[in-house]
Amino acid sequence: MITTLQVLKAVAERSRLRLLALLESGEIPVGDIVLALEQSQPRVSRHLKLLAEAGLVENFRDSHHVYYRLTRDRAAHELLQSVLAGIVDDPEIQADRARLSAAREAREKDAYSRIGTKQAWARAFIPVADPGAAEAALDDALVDVE
Repeated sequence: MITTLQVLKAVAERSRLRLLALLESGEIPVGDIVLALEQSQPRVSRHLKLLAEAGLVENFRDSHHVYYRLTRDRAAHELLQSVLAGIVDDPEIQADRARLSAAREAREKDAYSRIGTKQAWARAFIPVADPGAAEAALDDALVDVE
């Protein structure tokens, strides 16, 4: 019964419902969630922690980002599907999804521009037989700076 109460308390909050609706689309880094919900990172992290403690979301770390997704637990997932089905057309949820899409596009655009910059630096300043090796070296160096 305690677990059921914990799940219901976790779901019964507006920001957490919005967050769960976003995660329905798949794995999302915390930074994108912050942009989509237009809330501070500490606040979003607190909501994510409560949802994780209730067994509704899971996380994993990439080299630079922490990603969240809906739980793969079948019973919890079925509960979430029934709860989220009732809010899918909500204007606030749709606005959150639009901001998430914009955040993803901006991140992808930034990644592609960094690739172009690394390739240009590799060609201009590192005369080596294998430009791919030079690009990889720059990639390693830039990762440490970020």
